[in-house]
Amino acid sequence: MKTVSDIIQETISTYKTHIKTYVPYSILINLISIGISIATAVVTIFGFKMIGWREIAQANPLYFAVLGLIMIASIVFSTFVGAAFARVINKTIMKTQPESIAKELGDVRPIFWSVLLISIVTPLISLGGLLLLIIPGIIFSIWFSFAPTAVALEGKKTKEALTYSKSLVMGRWFQVLWYILAPSFVFMIIGMVISGIVNIPSSIAPDNVIVTIITTLLSLATTIILTPLYSIPFILAYHEFKNNPVATPVAPQN
Repeated sequence: MKTVSDIIQETISTYKTHIKTYVPYSILINLISIGISIATAVVTIFGFKMIGWREIAQANPLYFAVLGLIMIASIVFSTFVGAAFARVINKTIMKTQPESIAKELGDVRPIFWSVLLISIVTPLISLGGLLLLIIPGIIFSIWFSFAPTAVALEGKKTKEALTYSKSLVMGRWFQVLWYILAPSFVFMIIGMVISGIVNIPSSIAPDNVIVTIITTLLSLATTIILTPLYSIPFILAYHEFKNNPVATPVAPQN
């Protein structure tokens, strides 16, 4: 079985080879976030400044309805594009040529509702565990961490995906945790260093509008470029645990 170091190295290799394939999806994912942020800001500007329970109670219900629609749109579009992106990354890992963006997005439609449902159910299960005690919530989050991937890549149904994810984790919970957290931590540090360098001009000249605009655009470009690095290692880990199942004890024969 590959080590975490192997996963990190393969992530970098895969990223460098297929960066041109990943960038369009990364742009879509980040544009969705930007669009939602802008829409929320606009609604807030024309809505109310929620500074207390009294203001919230007196707010126009339409304000909350619009915010609710924005949130729903964010979840739907992010799930849709995210599932297509995961499938594209998986194809590059498996040495298969991805289709066009339109075709890849179209291929998600038959499984979209399953992907959306598992994306909602999994956090709710973890949240339920957190409400009971913190430890069960953490345990559940790792048990079912591979469920959305199983739905997106293999078309498994919700209950089947949850059971399958738990079967991949059982007997090696801490190992799965390590494989999930370690690469994410490494690439997060890299991202923080790059972002810190990019934002230096803005910190030196905070009142310069041109500098601020350029820095913002560079920060966005950095986020777009780095986004695939957070997804590739997780899918690589999924394949490692799938291809190396925990051995089932054989019952002794009489």
